[in-house]
Amino acid sequence: MQPEWAGRPKLLAALNHAAAARLVTVIAPAGYGKSTLLALWHADPGRRRALAVLAVDTRDNDPVLLWSGILAALTAAAPGPQWAAVARLLRQTNPDIDTAVLPAMCAALASQAATTGLCLALDDCHLLTEPACHRQLAAFIAALPANCQLLVASRRNPPLRLARLRASGRLLEIGSGELRFGADDAAWLATTASAGTDLPADTAHALIEASEGWPVAVHLAARAMRHHADTTTVLAQLTARHGHLDDYITEEILDGLSREQAVALARTTVLERLTTGLAHAVAGDDLPDLDARHPNGLLLVPLDATGEWFRHHHLIQHALRRRLHRDEPHMLASLHRRAAAWLRTQDRTEDAIEHSLTAGDTATAITSIACAYMAAINTGRRATVRAWLDRLGNDTVAASAPAAITAAWVAAVSGDRPAVEHWLRIAEHCGHQGPLPDGTASVPSAAALVRAVFGFGGLKPMTEAAQIAVEQETDPTSPWYAMARTALGCAHYLNDESPAAIEPLRRATASHAATPMIRTLATGVLALAQHHLGQHEQAATTAAAAQQLAEHFGLQHAPQANMAYIAQAAVAAHQGKRDRARALLEQVLALRRRIPGLSPWPTLCALTQLAELQLNTGDHVGAAACITEARALFDELPDPHSPPLILLDRLDRHPRRPQRATRQATTLTAQEHALLRLLPAPMTLRQIAAHRRVSLNTIKTQTRAIYRKLGAANRAAAVTTARRHGLIP
Repeated sequence: MQPEWAGRPKLLAALNHAAAARLVTVIAPAGYGKSTLLALWHADPGRRRALAVLAVDTRDNDPVLLWSGILAALTAAAPGPQWAAVARLLRQTNPDIDTAVLPAMCAALASQAATTGLCLALDDCHLLTEPACHRQLAAFIAALPANCQLLVASRRNPPLRLARLRASGRLLEIGSGELRFGADDAAWLATTASAGTDLPADTAHALIEASEGWPVAVHLAARAMRHHADTTTVLAQLTARHGHLDDYITEEILDGLSREQAVALARTTVLERLTTGLAHAVAGDDLPDLDARHPNGLLLVPLDATGEWFRHHHLIQHALRRRLHRDEPHMLASLHRRAAAWLRTQDRTEDAIEHSLTAGDTATAITSIACAYMAAINTGRRATVRAWLDRLGNDTVAASAPAAITAAWVAAVSGDRPAVEHWLRIAEHCGHQGPLPDGTASVPSAAALVRAVFGFGGLKPMTEAAQIAVEQETDPTSPWYAMARTALGCAHYLNDESPAAIEPLRRATASHAATPMIRTLATGVLALAQHHLGQHEQAATTAAAAQQLAEHFGLQHAPQANMAYIAQAAVAAHQGKRDRARALLEQVLALRRRIPGLSPWPTLCALTQLAELQLNTGDHVGAAACITEARALFDELPDPHSPPLILLDRLDRHPRRPQRATRQATTLTAQEHALLRLLPAPMTLRQIAAHRRVSLNTIKTQTRAIYRKLGAANRAAAVTTARRHGLIP
């Protein structure tokens, strides 16, 4: 913290005495000292709560990145085991932010708040524009436990429904009026900046009048007074620049630098976040000394506790960037290329991608995206990958096989089946020869892996695709080797060909290159195949190993680990532990129903297994609901004679009493069933519509149909009726 920025005792006192506020907003234009206030509060010995600060950037519009950043900030501010469950949830392929991550985070905060209060501060929150992020923050505020609060620093009011908090006295609002300097502040700042020389009262008032109390202008003017015996000269310059203060700021910041240093400093403004090494790689050796931990007049804002990463003050960056665009517009693309090259050497591929895209270096960007997309998808950040592809544009993606394969994976994990085939066909006609940057052996192999893993085209195409991938992915040190064999083993198991499933699944589980998700999936399906073959002791051992893998890698709630728990359910049912088997299967189905876009096959396995278990225990209503749900999934697949469907037919013919609830279950459509399962959740119809990615009117129409078919007058009655008849848990 630069010494002349210390102070602001009234604001610090307000923050320290706002423990009852659930939300604190610090809203003002650039240059009013919002980030400085947070830094001052962080260093204030009078602060009574732990303070976690996240500097938001545009990438945080991916909800998974946002909440991962929040978790990192909380963990740094209050280390402890309480955050482990949240970290495991965020590592899943499709983290459920609304109904899993946020409750777990609030539970961890409650544990922390039992010993010491905590404030989470989000700086530059105006950079968040994604409605899902706003909705999640609003839910987070509503669920915050006692002794915890959220602070939002932004250039504009966030869409967080502040009226209720304001009316209840649980909102502290700090605006530009509170942040604006008065004459006393200006006098104190100028005295500090000029090493003890008192500023006359009339000069202080003149300074406030010229700057309108704008803190950054007051700071720069006070700094300039160090070098001017006549303060009226500084005031005259400031007044003359009124309305063009960024020019004034630029001149003050560059004062004392050589021309070469000024040029180099302006070049660093292409960077949103800097380290000394990155700044020098981009700007060259003429760059003046940069160190956010020591005063040098450059208004650098530290982004971590060590000061290794920092950023320019936004106002300074804006002013210097204007200078760069004016003086060296021809250098912009080159500077971004330099940044991308340095970041790649530091294994910061995702940051490098942003600079390559900004530079218009599409070839390098595509190669980097092809290397990074799977890691991003496996950690639930498909929105990030989709944003990269959007910046490339459909025409550019369609001209590149690696980019088209990436687009197919994003479509697959999003459940957009038509788009999957669209992009795979494009990739297959791009004429790309040889391996792809992601490590797959060829375009045919990469396309086959997508078709085999998700099985959207049915079991026969799924099996054929898996065989193609196995033939081409022959390198045991490649993760695609294990994925191909897992897909083939799954296809054989689903085709009622368990003997043929054993060998590829064993190879997959033995692969040291297999990702944790693939290894867990392969082990779970291997256990199911062994159980199907009557190898019950081996199946029990393998199923236990699959569950241990899921727990070891934190995948208990990941869809890819579902087959491990389906296998455990099969073992439990065989051992007569029917309640445990039912609980495991219902847990699997509850997870899969919350996440759209998943492969239908594990869901069908769980439904058919649960239906069989329910029939054997006399729960005909529950079995009918499972069979109806499974048939709705099959209606979307071109497999009229597949073994799972034959099993459903056999279960459907199982003798049972006709019941009214069965008729109710069969009259609901698949979409209505899916909506019915969400009605018990604490979500509005608007939130459900956003979750299911349909319009609010569609949800309202389906809700009215559910009420009519169940004979219910309202939502609560529909949920009660559905539960009474076993339509929902």
